[in-house]
Amino acid sequence: MRPSLAMPTQRIRRRADDISAVQVPRVRLTARDFTKAFLFAERAWALLPFAALVALLAGVCCAHEVRRGAVTGPTHTVYAGRFRFDLPEGFEMTGQDSTVRGVSVVVVDLPPDVPLEQARAAYWQKHLDEVRETLKLDDLPLAIEEGEARPGMPQAFHRARTDLDWTMETLLYDGPRTVLLKKDWRDHYDAKQVAAFHALSLQRFKEAVAAFHFLPTGVAPNPEWFYVPGGALAFPPVTGDRDAHEYLIVGFVHKRTGLKIDVTSTFPWDGYDAEKRGLLARLATAAIEWKMNIETLRSGGRTVAGLKGDEVLLRSKGEKSVSFGWAFEPEPNDHGYQPKVVIDVETEDENLEEKVNAWDQFLSVVHFLPPTRAR
Repeated sequence: MRPSLAMPTQRIRRRADDISAVQVPRVRLTARDFTKAFLFAERAWALLPFAALVALLAGVCCAHEVRRGAVTGPTHTVYAGRFRFDLPEGFEMTGQDSTVRGVSVVVVDLPPDVPLEQARAAYWQKHLDEVRETLKLDDLPLAIEEGEARPGMPQAFHRARTDLDWTMETLLYDGPRTVLLKKDWRDHYDAKQVAAFHALSLQRFKEAVAAFHFLPTGVAPNPEWFYVPGGALAFPPVTGDRDAHEYLIVGFVHKRTGLKIDVTSTFPWDGYDAEKRGLLARLATAAIEWKMNIETLRSGGRTVAGLKGDEVLLRSKGEKSVSFGWAFEPEPNDHGYQPKVVIDVETEDENLEEKVNAWDQFLSVVHFLPPTRAR
């Protein structure tokens, strides 16, 4: 199940641009809007220092420092992407979406009351029927080239969206654990390169299938692999290949408070753009001009998983809501595997002290798996 984000990145950017263009001073912004805008904006706060933004906010709200909590008691370990989470009691992982080197990995939940072989066959047939229906709606050839990625494991190759787009996908399983691996690509813009690019895309997919392993629960045999629920892709971090794109979003919940935490990691991150320097400045100016009723609970630098990022905790008094955020953004001269990492929360403001403590506990148990390097 995909963990939900209240505002996907593109919508956040549009919301931020809309905010900057509005001239009416009574527009109401919540802590959620503001936190999402600075966490996911294409060019966040490297050119507008984070401390300066917080100082501007402090001029229109009342600051309140909350003591950070500590983890006590037993923990259980889960892996997601290139991270390890030693979760304290009361936390659980709720879902994960991943893309590695252009191949997405989707965990398939099969009905428990149906024999496995029958359940897998029914899922695959329904999936192919949905593909054909989509191809029909898009007025594309209905042909699907079927085969096997591994013995007994079905594979399909077909058009997608337009006559320039292709999809290769396969269903891998180990007992009840089942995943769908899928790669989408578009024909190369240079007609002379179409065949070579097509072959390269197919090769990348085959490499992902070969690299996927189902693993025993809680076991991480290699710190440089990319982890998904129940398994891992034996792909070490690659920094020299622009096609080695990685994306991760994983959700967690603190059961006692209902606090829902999303962790997003993107590599490579190409957000550095001097032309976007005005976005946060306009948001901060808007906060002052519109006298937003937002209280800064905490703000400043904070190191999480060895990454020196920035944190902000905001409360929207009128809306009775809070928004917590932490982000690490690599600078242009940062070398090696340097993903942009965002951790964020949106919740109501009741039991605030307990929620802040849960937030602090969570940040303290996040670990970055690739070998330590200067960051």
